[in-house]
Amino acid sequence: LEPYKNRVSNFFESLKTTELAWYNELKSAYPAIDIDFALKRAKLWLSSNYKKDFKKFLMNWMSKENPTIQIEQKQQEDNPDSEEYLKKVELQKAFKKMQENYER
Repeated sequence: LEPYKNRVSNFFESLKTTELAWYNELKSAYPAIDIDFALKRAKLWLSSNYKKDFKKFLMNWMSKENPTIQIEQKQQEDNPDSEEYLKKVELQKAFKKMQENYER
């Protein structure tokens, strides 16, 4: 049986290859949502929370996304002068360190 973190990574990689048709349907079903941005957040959530059915999980995740808030968050996170950007960088560093410790 494949380890959970590998299943998560493989599933998200498959969205651009073997599951491309489903990914495109997802994008057309939620035109107001930045799907790639939402997928990054969903993948991070899944890396810490066990779910069996990733497609079902993503459908639920997308239905709860708020396009307006999502756009504002992305703009804040992409602005190097914002507090949100600095928090994001610190969280990424902490997550990477935690992941390295876990893989040891």
